[in-house]
Amino acid sequence: MVTFDIKGESDEDKREKCNRFIAALENHIPLVPTLGEVDTILLPVEPVWGAKYPLPGTIRLSVGIENIEKLRGWIGEALDAIGN
Repeated sequence: MVTFDIKGESDEDKREKCNRFIAALENHIPLVPTLGEVDTILLPVEPVWGAKYPLPGTIRLSVGIENIEKLRGWIGEALDAIGN
């Protein structure tokens, strides 16, 4: 399990960057509400847990059985998409 805490000037900026990060990965890694899969999946914390854990810009990535070099490439592209 890997957690990304996307930095930003405000909560809204963090949300925007979080959305761009997820969008950059959407063709490679699915966005799902559970972490019980063998494939790599994304889970944005704030929309799923809301007021219980209001963490704009926080994304959990459950690393699965994919090729590590592919994962590194996809994540690098997603980070580039948000300027981090």
